[in-house]
Amino acid sequence: LRVIVGYQPHSGQDDHHGKLNAYGGDYEAQRHWMELTLHLPMGDWYWYDLEYWGLDYPPLTAYVSWLCGYFSDKLIGPESVALYTSRGYEDPTHKAYMRATVLVLDILVYISIVWLSTKVPNRNHTN
Repeated sequence: LRVIVGYQPHSGQDDHHGKLNAYGGDYEAQRHWMELTLHLPMGDWYWYDLEYWGLDYPPLTAYVSWLCGYFSDKLIGPESVALYTSRGYEDPTHKAYMRATVLVLDILVYISIVWLSTKVPNRNHTN
């Protein structure tokens, strides 16, 4: 289902709200969080430019943004997460990369849950 949804436009695609300093949608918010976690000191993550998609998720999510931003910089190119200049960046390869990160993270969470469920003793089962 996620792969099928991936063929559709992303939230806020091509939506500048009539000005260049504002850009709409979850795609841009996630891309921007990768950008700021990659380039700013950790102490600035939650205080940087709050009017433009300020980071407002818990720290674990910020670390995931940093990790995804690191690989975006290396695999897609530094222009995909360049601080200040990448706002509104909509490259098809980067769009595919971001959608792939969702699938990979979903699979990692699923595998972890399945593995843990096989390792936790069943309280209703007697040996």
